[in-house]
Amino acid sequence: MPEIDDIRATSLWQTLHAHPEWVAVAIALLAFIECFAIVGLIVPGIVLLYAAAFVAGGGELGLWSALGCAFIGAVLGDSASYLLGRRFGPAIRVLPPFSNHPEWITRGEGFFIRHGTASIALGRFVGPIRPILPLIAGMLRFPNLRFHIVNICSALLWAPAYILPGFVLGASLQHAIDPPPGLIVGLLICLIWCWGMSRLTTAAWQAGEPGGALFERLDPTRPGGRALRAPAFGSGVDTRLSVLAGAATLLGLTALGLSLVLASPTLTPWRQFGLDLLHVLRELL
Repeated sequence: MPEIDDIRATSLWQTLHAHPEWVAVAIALLAFIECFAIVGLIVPGIVLLYAAAFVAGGGELGLWSALGCAFIGAVLGDSASYLLGRRFGPAIRVLPPFSNHPEWITRGEGFFIRHGTASIALGRFVGPIRPILPLIAGMLRFPNLRFHIVNICSALLWAPAYILPGFVLGASLQHAIDPPPGLIVGLLICLIWCWGMSRLTTAAWQAGEPGGALFERLDPTRPGGRALRAPAFGSGVDTRLSVLAGAATLLGLTALGLSLVLASPTLTPWRQFGLDLLHVLRELL
């Protein structure tokens, strides 16, 4: 995550700070660039988007407006990449810069084949292949409607993930909120914790699927076992146990994390910082 002095040293921050009327346009454009094939591989869109969100959080743009601009830019960027892939198909491989870097396409294809539809959503958060996957989806003739549904749904998560950190930091400085000690390290720990929660929740979900460890350990002849393993949404679709295992894991880990934060005396500055930020964000909504 960029340091505050590094952000203020960028020409983008200085320009937007001098011309705040362009902040919304900058966020939408940078989100588009970050998600668009080829350009997103070359331009450091994350740093620039973080700087724009930092300016917005300083009072130059409301939170919902900033999130909306990022959402629109992300949807349009992935859509443009998808249409480009459908237009050129396999010929993409011989076009520059892919002709000089065939590993970009190979890596994206491997990820897409392994994860299928989920790759479009997951790929937004995987740095090196983020701008490539929509292009691969179009090149492989992935169904149009399904792509756009996943594109829109995943952008609803992508926009807050990439806008909120910079926006919150800008808002805290604008309202003279003292950041807690070790802010950057703490945020990194939080991100790692969230990543671990997602991995464990996914593992619990898979364990509850037919063939999974949890599914196999439940004897359907025992009382209660048959109900858990019965089809929940139609013949041949057994998801009830997966939903139960995944939800229990997610709620348990969330409760554990919150209890650690609330119970630890050393995290008192962080709790106060969070409360102050919530008060400021309510004013900015």
